[in-house]
Amino acid sequence: MEKNKKEIQFRIQGIREQEFFISNRDFEGIDLNKMNYELSISIQYKWNLDSDSFGIFMDIFLVKSKTDKLKILQYKSITDFQVKKLKECIKVDPKDKTYTMNHILEINLVSITYSSARGALYEKTKSSIPGGLILPLVIMNNFLSKGRKVKIVPED
Repeated sequence: MEKNKKEIQFRIQGIREQEFFISNRDFEGIDLNKMNYELSISIQYKWNLDSDSFGIFMDIFLVKSKTDKLKILQYKSITDFQVKKLKECIKVDPKDKTYTMNHILEINLVSITYSSARGALYEKTKSSIPGGLILPLVIMNNFLSKGRKVKIVPED
């Protein structure tokens, strides 16, 4: 391993499904192969630096089209990770209430979370949607820019 690169060790502690909803009748007229629906993905993080725990809350939903915002499927999950030396991977700036995160770690954790959700959704829909719902592959590097400062949102 190169001198400048450090190894980051992590493991999955668990994946919990929070919500699953599907409206089978509203899938009529949707051709999953033509992608004539809109896919939305929302991710939020929660961490505890003292216990090296990191959680990703993922909300995936499909709406019928850009104009018809009828939600036809929703899947929410939480993926919990244990990350060794998490304090070295997340830098919090308390002054402007932002954080930055090790880019490679973030991409890996979000990719694992999304891939797990893809598999779970396929399993849950294969009996109700012909061929099952296979979400597109997403290259997280295209969405998670390196070195970005993210605003910390306080919990409710």
